Amino acid sequence: MADETPPPPRPAVPQTVPRTPPVAIWSLILAVLSFTCGWLFTAIPAVICGHIARAKIRKSGGALGGKNIAIAGLILGYIGLAIGIMGIPLLVSMIQSDRERLQRLSTERKEIASDDGKIKVTVPGTWTKLPELNKQASLQAGNKSKKCI
Repeated sequence: MADETPPPPRPAVPQTVPRTPPVAIWSLILAVLSFTCGWLFTAIPAVICGHIARAKIRKSGGALGGKNIAIAGLILGYIGLAIGIMGIPLLVSMIQSDRERLQRLSTERKEIASDDGKIKVTVPGTWTKLPELNKQASLQAGNKSKKCI
């Protein structure tokens, strides 16, 4: 009996790993993008995709995995959404202050004089001396933000 060989081991039953629904992966990708470049344009779809993914995973009865990915996408999406909503008043105030500054500069007048002081002109507040315009001119002024070709 010692010469008997043990029976060959049974082949292992392959464990099938439940696949992750693509919508869960998209939720996480969009949520991460909301912090880097997408702001509300990717945070909102990240939250929607996260809820869709969780519902699909729940209804699948274990056939689908990726629950943690969907939850991570939801959490990061909601955080991105909150940060984006809190940033709206800041963005509005920045735009408003820029508009007010430009309005003030456009209505404000200032005097620019030539280097020898013989010529003086009154120009809008957005204008400045531009010595590189024409080397032969006595006085060179213009709107520095407007590029002339």
